[in-house]
Amino acid sequence: MEAYNFVWILVGGNFDVGCGNLIKYALVEYCSDTNSIKISKFKKSCFYLINPNNSFSNNEQRIMSIMIKSGVKILIKDKNTNYGYVSNILNGKYIFNDDENIIIENKLKDLVFNECVKI
Repeated sequence: MEAYNFVWILVGGNFDVGCGNLIKYALVEYCSDTNSIKISKFKKSCFYLINPNNSFSNNEQRIMSIMIKSGVKILIKDKNTNYGYVSNILNGKYIFNDDENIIIENKLKDLVFNECVKI
């Protein structure tokens, strides 16, 4: 799996007596047919509030490859803070233009508020 800067969202956590705080993050998927984003079923746990790294175990790489081959588009952020996605078409990577980037950024804010902020 090529090294991408995937977009992760904090989706929860719990306290484990043995290892302390275990925080759960999920990848974000882009749905081109509805021009929307959603929280992926692919989750990763980290200790405390450390962001998940983008290194994956062999099993995680296999799962990611299966997801991408099946048509899932995983949201990424490039070096210039623009968003894009990794997919199984063309060269495997698409970067949004400036207008699309603003829309994706707003959709991410809405996703975090609607799915992750509990009122």
